[in-house]
Amino acid sequence: YSFCTLLLPPEMGCGASNEKEGKVDLGGKGVMPKEVTLSESRVRKKRREKDNEGGETTRERPRRRKCSEEQKEKETDLPGKSKYLPHPIINLARDAKDADGKDLPGQYQISCFSHVTETKGITIAVRETETGIVHAVQYTDSELISLRNERALKHNWLSFFRALGSAFSKGNPKVRKVSDTLHLDITLCSTKEPKNQPFNLELQCIGDSQSVTQQYFLEPFMRYYMKQSCPGTKRPATETKYWLLETSVEQNKLEIELGTSQLVDLKAELGAKRQAAEEVIQKTEKVQRQMRRHRAGTIHHLDKLYYEGIHTFLGHTQHAAIHESKDIRPVEVALKLMEDVFTTKNDRLENEPTLLLQRPTDPALLSLVESAPDQVHWDVMKCLTKLDKWDYDVFELDKCTNNGSLFHTAFALFYKYGLVEYFNLERTTLINFLTAVQAGYRLNS
Repeated sequence: YSFCTLLLPPEMGCGASNEKEGKVDLGGKGVMPKEVTLSESRVRKKRREKDNEGGETTRERPRRRKCSEEQKEKETDLPGKSKYLPHPIINLARDAKDADGKDLPGQYQISCFSHVTETKGITIAVRETETGIVHAVQYTDSELISLRNERALKHNWLSFFRALGSAFSKGNPKVRKVSDTLHLDITLCSTKEPKNQPFNLELQCIGDSQSVTQQYFLEPFMRYYMKQSCPGTKRPATETKYWLLETSVEQNKLEIELGTSQLVDLKAELGAKRQAAEEVIQKTEKVQRQMRRHRAGTIHHLDKLYYEGIHTFLGHTQHAAIHESKDIRPVEVALKLMEDVFTTKNDRLENEPTLLLQRPTDPALLSLVESAPDQVHWDVMKCLTKLDKWDYDVFELDKCTNNGSLFHTAFALFYKYGLVEYFNLERTTLINFLTAVQAGYRLNS
């Protein structure tokens, strides 16, 4: 106000007419209350000067250092990054070759996104679809500046980020595998000079877990969504956590199914090994018992026979009488009759068992039957008429054949059911075998 009163000329209307109304005219610029006079302003000025002389100030000026720190916190990205990389870019690499120039199998997913966190910069990642291994490299803005200067890139930042975003959107970066390291060859294309510049990167192997894939190919979209959708609310963060948890649940279900199948196989393997271990333990205990008996001199007579290998006739029990094998004499005429009847009339014997008692039609066999000294063969054939019945009299057959019931019954069964013809058995071999089997049995007393 004092500044205005000193500069305004008298003709601008600063007179006493306005003093009566309690206002001061400012020459068409408005009016001020009369209470704010020149003397009051001078008093205030002197008061401030007095305070300054005493070293005390009523007000403190804001510190410049604090303002500079706030400005640093609000520092923006490199020019063009937010414009040409506004959101994450994920695509498939069109070309992938090894060190020899041969095409690599499978597909390679490429990802490029700018950081939306406090750490400004970009991340570039490649994922092998067959193995799930992720290779990545990330740069802060300061590292990008150093890299640009080191490689002498002539593109400005606008052209650089425009060319980088265009390359990833079209899938132009080429994947090159040298040993176990992946290289990403990017060509920065521009309409201005220089038109094409190479920008090759060497990636580091990060891992093949599900969390690594989420970190480099899923979470960037989550952060972008949280930044763009409903700022200042908790909804995007909640949805992001839900999606991550849903993905983790599906992955855990697959791992549980795989673990369950492996657990079943391990249980089966454990059961087999446990059974084998029990068998080994039983054998070990048996050997230990035999060793203790052998040392005490009380070895069982069967074990003694096994260890010493001496042939002897065995009884049913330790106190039974010694059984000596004795060969039997089969009824030869009865055997001839069995062969004839079971070979020619076997299909009718079930309904007509009396066919076993009919005289043979073969002249040679008939003469042999008639020339027999006794009629024992007919007694044998009479017993065999009930061969398939519950009332088959094996004791009567044993008397007729002089304790040879097992031999004659087995001989009849072999011919009745065609086993001789099926296995092409020789008659002499069968008779010798059945004779040896019959000789091993104790005689009926």
